[in-house]
Amino acid sequence: EYITVERKNFFKTEKFTEKKLHMVFNPPYGERLSLDMEEFYASIGDTLKQNYPGTEAWFITSNLEALKYVGLRTSKKIKVFNSHLESRLVKYVMYEGSKKTKHQD
Repeated sequence: EYITVERKNFFKTEKFTEKKLHMVFNPPYGERLSLDMEEFYASIGDTLKQNYPGTEAWFITSNLEALKYVGLRTSKKIKVFNSHLESRLVKYVMYEGSKKTKHQD
């Protein structure tokens, strides 16, 4: 198989294959750019949920507070340092539907 690296507007794209997709994000930490971090990270989470089923997404960020707004449960967290900044490498796994199980009597 091949590895493809592309640069696109994430918020205007969607998964184009049934194959498993792996994405890596290094989103703004809020240190150099003035963004509404809550809205930005929530938009990333919403886009992943709606447009990328069957995808594994990894984030590296030092803005630990902003990760709360992604709105997804992490499947893995690793403490790392990005230069001098304490950061987290976190993994999110997208799935179709709900993981909640329904109990029937």
